[in-house]
Amino acid sequence: MNCKRVRDLSLVGSTWAGRVLGTAIVAIAAAAHGAPALTTLASFDGFNHGESPLAELFVGLDGNLYGTTQKGGAFGPSDNSYGTAFLVDVNSNSLKTIASFDGSGGIHPRSGLVADAAGNLYGTTERGGEFGAGAVFRLDPVTNVFTTLASFGGDDGAFPYAGLLADAAGNLYGTTFAGGPGGRGTIFRLNATTKTLTTLASFDGANGSGPRGDLIADDAGNLYGATAGGGAFGRGTVFRLDAATYAITTLVSFDGNNGANPAAGLVADAAGNLYGTTFGARDISAHRGTLFQLNVASGTLTTLASFNGDNGGGPEGDLIADAVGNLFGTTIAGGAFGRGTVFRLDAATNTLVTLASLNFANGVRPRAGLVADAFGDLYGTTEQGGIHGRGAVFRISNAGFVVPEPSTGRAIVATIGSLIFRMTWRRRTLQGPQLRGGDPSGWTPRTISSRRSTT
Repeated sequence: MNCKRVRDLSLVGSTWAGRVLGTAIVAIAAAAHGAPALTTLASFDGFNHGESPLAELFVGLDGNLYGTTQKGGAFGPSDNSYGTAFLVDVNSNSLKTIASFDGSGGIHPRSGLVADAAGNLYGTTERGGEFGAGAVFRLDPVTNVFTTLASFGGDDGAFPYAGLLADAAGNLYGTTFAGGPGGRGTIFRLNATTKTLTTLASFDGANGSGPRGDLIADDAGNLYGATAGGGAFGRGTVFRLDAATYAITTLVSFDGNNGANPAAGLVADAAGNLYGTTFGARDISAHRGTLFQLNVASGTLTTLASFNGDNGGGPEGDLIADAVGNLFGTTIAGGAFGRGTVFRLDAATNTLVTLASLNFANGVRPRAGLVADAFGDLYGTTEQGGIHGRGAVFRISNAGFVVPEPSTGRAIVATIGSLIFRMTWRRRTLQGPQLRGGDPSGWTPRTISSRRSTT
C-alpha cells in the first residue's frame, strides 16, 4: 500500500499524487553545522498581515512559502476579523498578504493550501459560506479574488478543519468536523469544475467523530484518516474509506492507554504501516500525547513514543518523514518553556529529540505540521507569539533531516516521506518544484529556484 497525498494539482498524473514514507532513490544527510537552530522569518501583527496561522505551509512554484491565518486581515470585526492568505518571500523574509477574507464567502480558514497548474490556490474555511458552516474556496493569485466552490449547510457537513486532497482528475477530497447524516462529521468529494459537492460517508460516533486531520489515499483510491472522538471507547479512531463502496472501516479505536484524541492526519511507509499522533492519553498528568505506528494488515497499534511535557505535549500537526524514516513534527505545549516544541523521532531508536522549544519571543503553540526544503531546513508556523504576539513563521536549521542526494545536470525524483523533490541541479542552484506530495509518475515538471547556494 502506498498512501499518498497531493499538494500541487499541477503535478497530478495518471495516479494519485500525494504522501508516502519510504526510502529515497539516493539519500544524503543535510550538512550539519552545529546544533538545531530556530530562526523567526516573519511575525503577524493582527491587522494587515493577519493573525493566528493554524495550518502548515505550502511551498509554491516560485519557492516562496504560502499559508493562511485564521484571523486578522482587512475585514470583519476588529476582535475577530476573517483571516488572510499570505506568502513569505524566502529571500527577504518579508511577509505579504495576498488577500483578506471579506465575509462574502468563507471565513476563518484553519487549513493549508493546494495549487493547480495555473497557480490557483485551494483551501477550506471553518466558518462562513452561504450557510455559515464553512466553505471550500479557490484563490486566483493574480487577481487576488476568492471564488467559493462549495458551502456547507449542516446536512452535507459543517466546519471543515482539514485541508484538501486531490485525485488525478482534479477532484478535491476532505472532511468536515461536524454535520452530515450521522451528525459527527463527513468525508466529501468536490468537483472543482462543476462545483458539485458529494457526501461520500458520514460519521455517527460509533465509527468515529470529529475528523480534524488531512486525508491520505492508497493506489486503489481508498482514503485514510483519523477522528478526534468516537469509536469503541469514545477517544478517537483511525479509519479507512473504501473507494468502491464508500464504507468506513475502523482500523483502530483509541482507549486512553494507547493514546487518545488524534488531531492530525497520517503518513504511511512502503510496507503499508500508518504513522500518526494522539493529542492526549488516559493519564494526562503523565502522558501528553503519543506517536504511534499502525500495521493495517494485522491491526496492531504500537506506541513509538510518549510526550511527557518536558519533551513536548499535545501534538496537533501532521508528521513529515525524511529519506531514512525519521519523523518530524510539533507540539503545542511543553518543552523548556512550556510553549511548544519542534521534535524529531529517530527511526532506529524511537527516541524523541527536541529540536527547538518555543519561548513566546520566537512563537507560541505551533499547531501546524512542518515542510522541508532541499537543504533539510524545516519551516512552520506558530499560533501566537513572535514580535507582535500574533503568530510567526519560523525555520529550523541543522534538524538532521535527510534529503535526496543531488545529481548534477539531470533531473531526479525521490520519494522521501511526505515530500517529493523533482530536481535539476544547474549552476549549483536547485531548480524544479519542491513540494509536499507523493508519487511523481506522470507529473508535469514546473520550475522554481531555491535561490540558496548549495555550498
